[in-house]
Amino acid sequence: MFVSLNEEDLRLIQQTDHMRQVGEIGEAWGSDAVLPATDGRPHLLRAAYEHDRGWKEWEGSPTVDPATHRPHDFTALPVSMHVAFYRRAIDAVEAADPHAGLLVSMHGQGLYLGRFGAGGLPEPSPAEVERYEPAVREFIAGESERQRRLRGALGVNDAAVWRQYALLQAWDRLSVLFCHGEPRMTLGPVPGPRGDTVVRAERLDAGRVTLSPFPFAGRSREFPVRGYTLPDREFRSDADLAGFLAETAPEEIVFRAEAA
Repeated sequence: MFVSLNEEDLRLIQQTDHMRQVGEIGEAWGSDAVLPATDGRPHLLRAAYEHDRGWKEWEGSPTVDPATHRPHDFTALPVSMHVAFYRRAIDAVEAADPHAGLLVSMHGQGLYLGRFGAGGLPEPSPAEVERYEPAVREFIAGESERQRRLRGALGVNDAAVWRQYALLQAWDRLSVLFCHGEPRMTLGPVPGPRGDTVVRAERLDAGRVTLSPFPFAGRSREFPVRGYTLPDREFRSDADLAGFLAETAPEEIVFRAEAA
């Protein structure tokens, strides 16, 4: 669940709605400046559309953060819950499409490892990883073993898989910028016609983001997502939050990407 303050209200966007937006970003990706996904495209798009499916059950009954008395933002949930959600998603995607499962495994593991440096994010040192909670260390080790097994079974080209992973991270992080309200970020490196390039994203306002170079056809592109608007107030309990959500109709929130 992405939770952000929109003027005087809370905006809630579920992870499962965010992942659909990630898939739509992936389908639209490609321009004169940035190459579309071609190598392994069906598997990559499946990974984009399903990488957060493990959140579905919890999002049916989201919880209140005791520290804020607002709905739990995805960054504030206990780590033990995080890893369970991602393991559930990886298991389900692997069962349907092992190549997509490999990409979702890399995605889930990478969230705890600085996304393996995607977008210039810092990667933790081995010493820092050793200080992680046991559940996270166990998850990282388990996914490394899963990836070793899947790479061997699939016979995939390792460089190609890392290029696919980089695209998945660019699409996911652009959606995070839309849905969570970050002011700016760097996406990539991603394949371009003259070699790898990075895309710089900057927020103009709550619904508009500029991208340079522009990775879609034309000069602008809209990416709607379903969300909820709730009053910014304290919720007494999970049941109190559930009651408000039950009475709140979802709305379409339109995010617009524009060429810088």
